[in-house]
Amino acid sequence: MAKGATMVEIRDYTSVLGRIRSFLKEHGVRLSAGLLLVIGGVLIGIAPLTSRAIWLVSLSPLLVGACVPLLALGRVTNWVNGWQEVFSSGMEKARNSDTKEARYVLRPLHGSGLAVWRLSKPIPGDHLKAGIRLAAVLYLGMVVLSLLAAVLVAWLFAVAVTLVITAALWIFGSKEEEKPTAQTSAPVRGLFYRGSSWFTEEMAGQVDDEGNIYRGTSWISEERIGRVDSDGTIYKGTNILNEEAIGRIDRDGTVYKGSNWFTKERAGRVADDGTVYEGKSWLDEKRIGRVDKD
Repeated sequence: MAKGATMVEIRDYTSVLGRIRSFLKEHGVRLSAGLLLVIGGVLIGIAPLTSRAIWLVSLSPLLVGACVPLLALGRVTNWVNGWQEVFSSGMEKARNSDTKEARYVLRPLHGSGLAVWRLSKPIPGDHLKAGIRLAAVLYLGMVVLSLLAAVLVAWLFAVAVTLVITAALWIFGSKEEEKPTAQTSAPVRGLFYRGSSWFTEEMAGQVDDEGNIYRGTSWISEERIGRVDSDGTIYKGTNILNEEAIGRIDRDGTVYKGSNWFTKERAGRVADDGTVYEGKSWLDEKRIGRVDKD
C-alpha cells in the first residue's frame, strides 16, 4: 500500500515538473523580459539622484527592447523586423550621394542597422529577435546623436573663438590711428626676380599697383595668377570669379600660407630692401628672390 502511494506521489511530482517545464519553455522569453524590466526599474529607482539620469539613459533602450517580447504583439514584432528594408533603401541612397550628411551620418547609421539585422538573424523567436534589434538600434541612435552633438559643440566653440578674435581685432584696431601711406592697394608691389643672389636672378613676374599678381618674364608673356588685396590677403586665380584665399602678407612683410586664421602658418618674409626669403622662422629662411619696389 505504501509502495503504491509512493509511486503515485512520484508520478504527480513528475507531472508537475513537466507542466512547469512546458510553461517555462513556452513563456520563458516573456518571463525573462519581465524580469529584466523589473531589475532595470529597481536599478533606476535605487540609483542616487546625481547618477539616476545616467542609469535612465543607459538602460532605456534595453528596457524598451524588452517590452517587445514581453507583449509579444505580432504587429509590433513585424514592424520592427521590417526595418531591414528601410535600412537597405537608405543605404542605397546614401551611397549615391556625396554630401557630408550622407557620408558621415546616413552611411554609418544605415550600415550599422544592416549589420545588426545580419548578426541577429540566427536568434530564435521573432519576438526576441525584434526586441534585441530594437534595443541595438536605439543604442546606435544614441551614439550617432552623441557624435553629432560633439561636432555641433566643437563647431559652436570654433565660431565663438572666431567671433572673439574678430571683436578683439576690431576693438584694438579701431584704437590705432590710420596713417596714410603711398602704398594703398597692396603691401608689396613691383617686379619680382627669382634667384638666390644678384648674379643668378631672373625676372619671374610682378605685382602691379592694384595688387594683381602676374607670372612671366615680360609684359608680352605674363598671365594673371592671383592678387593681393589692401588687407594683405593673397588670392590664387585668374579672375575674381575663380579666385580663392591661400595666405596673407602683413605690413611688416611677413608672409603666411593658409585660408584662414586657424590654418595659417609662416611661409617667409619680404625684407625692407625687397629681398624675398622662404622659411618658417628666421633660423631656417633662405633667399629665393627679390622684389624691385621701384
